[in-house]
Amino acid sequence: MIPEKLKKEVQQKSMIPMIIWGALCMSIVVYFVVATLITQSNKPEPVPSVLHMVLGGLGVLLTLASLGLFQFRSSEKWLKNNLPKDSIDGDEYSTMISSLFGKAFPLFIINLVLNEAIAIFGFVLAVIGQQASLLYPFAGGALLLNLIMFPNFSRMMGRAIRMKRM
Repeated sequence: MIPEKLKKEVQQKSMIPMIIWGALCMSIVVYFVVATLITQSNKPEPVPSVLHMVLGGLGVLLTLASLGLFQFRSSEKWLKNNLPKDSIDGDEYSTMISSLFGKAFPLFIINLVLNEAIAIFGFVLAVIGQQASLLYPFAGGALLLNLIMFPNFSRMMGRAIRMKRM
């Protein structure tokens, strides 16, 4: 059983990533709206196939990098490597949680930045080609990745506390 004081601390630390996550998901929706408004009255232009291939390839590469980083930071191995080696008592749990959050948060931000870059590549294609539909696979993929990577630091902290008690 996780002490109530510790639960509250974990919930407070979990709010910042959720706010950032929500803001970046909304920015992808804004890309949809802006691209649609910009391209609505314009005649579609052909996008150079090289640019289409480069940005599409980079989008796939960033998707794989983002998924790989997500798997890495969600793994038991990463968690074990970032927990204190010796046993800890009640007061040290708070220090452990702060340390673990400090190590996981930058990786979470990198994940979101990679996902955002995917949507930006699609936005660039849509604006250059004057077709909002060029954005859809990129932004849809970025939103899907963001949904997969919803910040659930509470679950990670709970796993860490249970691991240290074993």
